[in-house]
Amino acid sequence: MPPRHAADQDPNRLITPAEFARLLGHKDTTTLSHWIKNPPPGFPTPKAWDELPSGRRRPRWKLRHAQEYASTPRPSRTGAGRRTGSRNAPPHAYTGDPRLDLARSLLTKHPHATTGELAKHLAQQLQQPPSHTTLTRIINTARQHPTPETDS
Repeated sequence: MPPRHAADQDPNRLITPAEFARLLGHKDTTTLSHWIKNPPPGFPTPKAWDELPSGRRRPRWKLRHAQEYASTPRPSRTGAGRRTGSRNAPPHAYTGDPRLDLARSLLTKHPHATTGELAKHLAQQLQQPPSHTTLTRIINTARQHPTPETDS
């Protein structure tokens, strides 16, 4: 929606979190609320704070600073958990899981067995076997990473 008045274009005008969020393409102010507490690199500091009747404070930024930040390329912050290539990310699923070692030994003993057959053998060796889906995933991981040396 285009601004209605020339005063809306004033680069020194203070804007609300809702206006800043719209500039960034967010549907609400949730992200801005998090960024105020833990700002990403380059995030502008609020220039003023409104005191609300509830006792809470609402930040305000200069339009110019918000527009500068909105036009700055930022790395994607999508996805949950560890990022690909993170130093502390495991090399694959089930790294360090003793069930993976059992699956590897079963693959060595029964190289031509089907995944279903191996899942039955693995379930028999475990005192509390997980679901068939989990057993299948462990066996597939063992096939993709047949030796612990390839884990790193």
